[in-house]
Amino acid sequence: MAKFEIKTRDLMHYVEVTLENDAVRTEAGAAQYWRGHIEMTSPMPSVGGMLKSAITGNKIFRPVYKGTGTVMLAPRFHEFVEIDLKGNKVVLEKGAYWASDMGVDVDVHVNNISSGLFSGEGFI
Repeated sequence: MAKFEIKTRDLMHYVEVTLENDAVRTEAGAAQYWRGHIEMTSPMPSVGGMLKSAITGNKIFRPVYKGTGTVMLAPRFHEFVEIDLKGNKVVLEKGAYWASDMGVDVDVHVNNISSGLFSGEGFI
């Protein structure tokens, strides 16, 4: 399984992912560089995925980095949080997803009518 390390340097936070014959999925534009024997692919989403992307405004492609080496994700001022799902589901705000191992299913969550109207979060 991919090893994620959250690091800080000069007030910037970044994630270093170590791969040993495995893979990591990232948000489009998240990877800054990689070194080692790593291949980057950008799988074509399903038609349903394309429709969800069009409705929600989320990015349609999430690159996959596969092999052995290190993938450095672009630094940000905000902090990163590693979430161990342990088989559970987590709903994140738009823009909160940055990277995950391939065992994580990334999808769009739609709120019900009362949550969408009264929570201030919207429907998607």
